[in-house]
Formats: sequence, C-alpha cells, structure tokens
Amino acid sequence: MTPLKSKPEDFMNPSLKFVCRAACAGTIATYATAAELVRYSGVISSSTPGWVLVVSKEGTRVQVPFEGSYASKGGRIQSPWIDLDKEGGTPAYYRLTFTAKTADHCYWWVDFQNSESKLLPDINSAVYASENEQVYDEMIYVTGSATKLRLAFQSTSGGLLRDLAVRRVSDAEAATWCDLVYDALPPLNFEPSADAFARLPRTAAALREGKPWRVVMLGDSIQNDSFNSVFQALVKRDYPQSKLDFIVSVRGSTGCWHYAKPENFAEYVAQ
Repeated sequence: MTPLKSKPEDFMNPSLKFVCRAACAGTIATYATAAELVRYSGVISSSTPGWVLVVSKEGTRVQVPFEGSYASKGGRIQSPWIDLDKEGGTPAYYRLTFTAKTADHCYWWVDFQNSESKLLPDINSAVYASENEQVYDEMIYVTGSATKLRLAFQSTSGGLLRDLAVRRVSDAEAATWCDLVYDALPPLNFEPSADAFARLPRTAAALREGKPWRVVMLGDSIQNDSFNSVFQALVKRDYPQSKLDFIVSVRGSTGCWHYAKPENFAEYVAQ
C-alpha cells in the first residue's frame, strides 16, 4: 500500500474504544525481514482509506467471537481484510509495529479468516496508558489455515495511532524476538523433566524427524494467550527439522466441562 495520511479526529474521539498486547514497547529490534505486507504511514483514523469506525455503546451486551457475550468496551477502528503473503496451508510469523498514545488502558487486535471466509481465533493485547507516544514491536504466529488478517484498535477514551506496518519474518527472527521478551522478564527457575516425552513417543519422533504433525491447543482465553506467546518459534529452533502445525481452538470463560458436551466436542475438537 502507498503511504497514507489521514486526520486523527475519529480515533481521538472519546467514543472510540480500542484492543492490544505490547511485550517490547519502546524497542524495535533489527531483523532481516521480507517485504512489508502492508504499511500505513502517518496518523490512522476512519478517514484512512479502507479503515472504518465500528461504533458500540459502552456497557451494552455484545457478542465477541471466541469469547462469548460481554459488556461492550466501546467501538473499534479497524482495517480492511488484508491478504497474507505466505504459502497456503503453511504457518508463518509476522512482525507488527506501530506508534500509539492513549490516556487509558486499551488494546491492539488482529482478526483472521480462512479461505472460506470463516473467522479464526484472534490475537489481542495491551496498548498501555502513557502521556507520550510509545513504539510497539509485536510478533504474531499465523496458523496455516489463515489466508487474511484484519488489524483493529479499541480503547475506553480514544488515542493516537500512527505509522503501522506488518511484515513477514523468518522462524529464527521470531525466536530472537522471544529472547528479547524473555530477557526483560523476572528469571524463571525451571528444569524440564528428563522424561517429558515418555508418553508422547510419536510426537517426539515427529519433532526430530520432520514428520508433519498437527498440535491442537484447546481451552479458553488462557490457552489463547499461551498460543499467541510465539513459543512455536522456540520449538522450531530446538527442533529445526520439525514440521508442526499448531492450531488453537478456544471459547472464552469455559472449562473441560464445556468441551465434554457432544455438540461442543464436534465443533471445537473433532472439526
């Protein structure tokens, strides 16, 4: 996309609310990346071509995909659907960078579609309140079945969003991003069990030998957060021959009882 410039009025409007995660706020790592998938230069608002403001009154009940019915946190500003530049059926990593400022807690959000235009589990995380503009450097793992993505922002009082770009990166570059996040966390004293794969011999063999292997992570929003930690890049680094396709299947605010019901098992597990 060519550089775009637009007026900030819609995003600055207190009626706009927006959704996000920021693991490395303020730090942009240097990667030898592929060509950009998309770039929006300058301030982004509903005046930016293709972007729309989706209004939702705060406090009303809304249906959030993969989460359920919740009190609305307000509307969102969202991009058009963007075709992914990865090979069909193959997972990939994408780096998302943007600059934002907000007075209240808010979020960035990425929606996905498959080739049949069916929504897939999303990614969302925080944009943090600050008096100054903050640069965000995020990494996302995109499943093999995803063919399109849509970017969105949501907050309780609006804010400023500008200079947003998405580009595909390698497995190794995604793992390096994970290292940067890990280095900023409190030290973790953990030793994995020596026989961790004792009951998973075929999975262990697939990791070592490169047999295509599907891993389904089933659960609620906690499982979705775990899935979106980009741990897949660390698995690939430890097992470079592996060809694992990670899939997340989630429904917010649930437990094992939810998936034990035949109709839910059919939709969230068997399918």
